[in-house]
Amino acid sequence: MVVNPNNGAVDIWWNYGADNSWWNGWKFVAGGQIASGVPHSNWKTLRFPDINGDGRADYVYVGVGGSLMHYMNTGTRGGQDVLFLAQGGIATGASPDIDRLVFADVSCLPLHVMCAAKLTLAD
Repeated sequence: MVVNPNNGAVDIWWNYGADNSWWNGWKFVAGGQIASGVPHSNWKTLRFPDINGDGRADYVYVGVGGSLMHYMNTGTRGGQDVLFLAQGGIATGASPDIDRLVFADVSCLPLHVMCAAKLTLAD
């Protein structure tokens, strides 16, 4: 992926695997723009976790104080028909230090949760 540092637009390069006919031995083919970006987004403020466990990377914008805006990938699993639909906010402030904000599968299920320096779980 290539992220525009000014607006968070994302261009994809599809990985077709090893191919000795390519100069570096690996075949990547330009797939075009898959996300037009959101205001103030860039490589530092974007994450691509699988929020809903459907096997597709979603587009998540990290805002002020670690607030999160979710754009769900509704394309087909493993397909090249990537389409992100706005889902709204999913967190109001996970961490003021967004460099410490990490998404991880802590339950060994295909779902991801936010992990910061301190993780508090509710009943």
